Amino acid sequence: MNYSILVAEGVKGSDCAYYDVMEFLSLKDLQKYRASHSEKMKYKYSYLLSSGTRQDGHHIGIVNADHFKKFVKLVKESGINI
Repeated sequence: MNYSILVAEGVKGSDCAYYDVMEFLSLKDLQKYRASHSEKMKYKYSYLLSSGTRQDGHHIGIVNADHFKKFVKLVKESGINI
């Protein structure tokens, strides 16, 4: 199965339609990105491990979290290697 990691980030209190969304194909790539671009207090984040999309275009979420460290922990606990 092909998994992808989606990260949405935007200013707290703003419309989530304006959030930036990034896609990573591995947990290692996300960890490298976060090492050089740490989370900021004024932003809200959403992390999602997706196993693909449904016919309506929505992603099929496997694991999700609002913070990077929690997301990494949940992905590792799921046993999914990405």
